[in-house]
Amino acid sequence: MDFLATLKAAIQEPIVLKHNFLICYDSKANNLHVFFEGKTDESFYGTYLRKIKPESHSLKSYICGNKDGVYYYHKQLNHLYKKEQPLLFFVDKDIEDIIPFHRDTHDNIYITEFYSVENYLVNCNSIEQVWAEIFRQCSGTAVADKISEVFSQSLNDFHKDFYKVMGWVLYHRRAQTRPNLDCIVTKKLFSIDNDLKYHSIFSERSDLYKHLDERTGASTPAEKFTEIENLENLLKGYEPKHVVRGHNEMDFFLEFFKTLKISVAEASGKVIQPVLDLTGSNVIDILGPRTAPSSSLVRFLNSHVDKQLDLATASTGY
Repeated sequence: MDFLATLKAAIQEPIVLKHNFLICYDSKANNLHVFFEGKTDESFYGTYLRKIKPESHSLKSYICGNKDGVYYYHKQLNHLYKKEQPLLFFVDKDIEDIIPFHRDTHDNIYITEFYSVENYLVNCNSIEQVWAEIFRQCSGTAVADKISEVFSQSLNDFHKDFYKVMGWVLYHRRAQTRPNLDCIVTKKLFSIDNDLKYHSIFSERSDLYKHLDERTGASTPAEKFTEIENLENLLKGYEPKHVVRGHNEMDFFLEFFKTLKISVAEASGKVIQPVLDLTGSNVIDILGPRTAPSSSLVRFLNSHVDKQLDLATASTGY
């Protein structure tokens, strides 16, 4: 089969992951097998994995579809793990530790410390890199510092707002109703003005809960509002990135980026076109390789792969 035919088959035909793994698995070969929830996870983890793997090893990745899928394939395949051919599994923490929802722990399953991988990308370092590398403006200037300062304040306001959303999410997770959170359009919950300041659209909890119900098809009884507020207060005992959904936090980042483009154009009297346009479909691909690994990820990889990644130079300190 020629290359184009092979490529067409790989793209169009559904792949049975276990079958695909067994084809790739060779007990005599040196391979690093990694299992992810979704397709964008390799954009986040791939750079570190390629740096840490020995040159003698090939990287083989598999998309399991979701968190349950990762645990399912761990149960199916983990007996094939060996030091010369590690099988590593990567999942997002979300709020299962707070619900709580029990899962067995395993040495070769990496669980994010934050809600999900997106939370590691949304920070002042990223907005400074966007300004310098995507807008191609100078770092360390008064303007760059001001953008970073306003971003930090707006992100803080966003987090305060989203404790309310996550209190509602936690209530429904504990009630096992599991509304489809992907139906929540984050930008309908807030706005960012031309001064890059954050503004909440829903000041009343009742209006917010009604909106979330309408978006997700959930039903939140009025008599449960006090309980949800108590859950919100419970979540405030955690750092926001540990409990605020990464997908929503990334939506905030993208709205800030879009408003920054508009504000720069108005201030300069001309359009400053970034060399890359950040969107929901490419932002992890662009920011993932630009983000240093957390210390927990470095320790995890160093415990399973012989070629060591330097903790002191690679870690973000998260």
